[in-house]
Amino acid sequence: MSERFLLSGMPVSEKCSPRNITAMLAPAAMVDESTRELLDRSYDYLSRQEPMLEWPGDYFQDTLVLLGMLTITGNMPNFYTTEPYPADKAL
Repeated sequence: MSERFLLSGMPVSEKCSPRNITAMLAPAAMVDESTRELLDRSYDYLSRQEPMLEWPGDYFQDTLVLLGMLTITGNMPNFYTTEPYPADKAL
C-alpha cells in the first residue's frame, strides 16, 4: 500500500474506508441509464466487502454498506407503506 498525504503534508488517516462513500453515492447512479456502468461497478465493489471487525466505528461503516446495497438492489422497504409485523405472528 502506498503512503498518502494531504496537501498540508499530514498523512491521510488509515481509518477511513472508500466503501462508505461508495455505498452512499451508488444510489445516485440509479437516476439515469447513462450511469449504469458506475452503478454496476459500485455493486461489484460493495458485494465483495466483508464486515469490518477491527476499525473504529466498524458497525457504522457496515450499516452504510447494508443500506446502500438494500437501495441499489431494490430491496429497501418503503417504510411509509410497510405494515407493521402482525402481533399474531410474533416469534
